[in-house]
Amino acid sequence: MTSQRSVEWLEGREVQPDQYQVAGPPTNRSHDDVYIHDPNADEQGMVNVALINDQLAGGLGLYWRYPKTDLPVLNQWQHFEAGAYVTGIEPGNCNVLGRDRNRADGTLEHIAPGEVRRFRLEMGVLEGSEEIEAFEGRTR
Repeated sequence: MTSQRSVEWLEGREVQPDQYQVAGPPTNRSHDDVYIHDPNADEQGMVNVALINDQLAGGLGLYWRYPKTDLPVLNQWQHFEAGAYVTGIEPGNCNVLGRDRNRADGTLEHIAPGEVRRFRLEMGVLEGSEEIEAFEGRTR
């Protein structure tokens, strides 16, 4: 995924891809990192996001593909403590900072009584280096 802007959650400071694109080894530090992304869309208006391990089974990944108009924000959570090594990829129509923050940012959405909204989201598996490379080609 490429992003127009990515910020970390505590201070709202802008971060660069090298801070969130590669998962490091487990640490002894119990700490959460949360990044809020304004992802770029491809020519069809779709966001393409993947979580890839090039070393596992000849290359294995999970991907998410969805219209940016449906889910304009991507929240990313990382907790890389030894024994509790986890990450979360959360496409959404708002960020994880809460209603007050979304309201202040002008991004808090409301669904009216009786209103129906449909969101489109494709999830899949990438197997092997060829599928991974083809998917990565869509994110550039």
